[in-house]
Amino acid sequence: MKLACFNQTHLGIVSNDDRIIDVTDLAEPLAGHNLQQIVEKVLSNWTQMQPKFETALKSRPGVPISTVSLLSPIPEPSKILCYGLNFSEFGMVPPLDKEIFIKPASSLIGSGGTVVLPEVEANLFYHEAELGIVIGKPAHKLAKGTGMDVIFGYTNYIDVTARASLGNGVIMPNGRYSLFTGKSWDTFSPMGPYLVTADEVGDPLKLQVRFWLNGILRQDFPMNDIAFTIADLVENVSHITSLKVGDVITTGTNHTGLCALQHDDEAIQEIDKLGKLKVTVSDSLRRSWPREPFKDLLENIHKLGKR
Repeated sequence: MKLACFNQTHLGIVSNDDRIIDVTDLAEPLAGHNLQQIVEKVLSNWTQMQPKFETALKSRPGVPISTVSLLSPIPEPSKILCYGLNFSEFGMVPPLDKEIFIKPASSLIGSGGTVVLPEVEANLFYHEAELGIVIGKPAHKLAKGTGMDVIFGYTNYIDVTARASLGNGVIMPNGRYSLFTGKSWDTFSPMGPYLVTADEVGDPLKLQVRFWLNGILRQDFPMNDIAFTIADLVENVSHITSLKVGDVITTGTNHTGLCALQHDDEAIQEIDKLGKLKVTVSDSLRRSWPREPFKDLLENIHKLGKR
């Protein structure tokens, strides 16, 4: 089943013909003061809610999803835990240490939203197409082989990044690059268009990830290029921080094909079974950078793999 948040305060389910059916009234009796709390209650009580939603899917007409304003399917998770350098880059990089950083919920936007490039010095801003994993059960120090048991579902996720500059803005005073200032700006986490339950997705490593920028295919890679399994990622992070219902874990990306984002761009990410996440880009400074994928980033990743 596909769950979506829309029009600021509403929870919906999405049909196969892209109609969104409002089920806020079915979820409200669970009690919640805002949309995030309602979503968390639905995920926590899915056994109870699923039959009601399935009935609504068959009996309520809904409206075309194109006529509503979509939010991130998880509006305000307690944390977005992001893995980096987590793909083999088509066999060119062996598994590296599991790198994790956190992005704030304020960085989230839904499909149809706008990525706003901040007025800071940067070599460029770019896209990273990723799979988002949504947690459906509280988890702490998961045992080996149990990571898949706490996953509610999956969604598209774009990790927008400001690349380090020699000037001010996205580097620390000591001159080192900061993941926080490079990745945590408002609108730097497009996610959606909806959340798809794990049973509907099946094996996430069989999915294909694609990203188009202005109609040009820039990223195209299989999830089985990942260095660690999805279960490994969930289990590993649960030993560092307790996972709450609605938390999001992102898998990292295969960096082949990355290129600059700039003003008036239209970006589309599609992962099999997860729909199309569409965003535009706005830059008040109207900056521009070379469009070709920047090979030095890939070369640095490959060097890390040879250590």
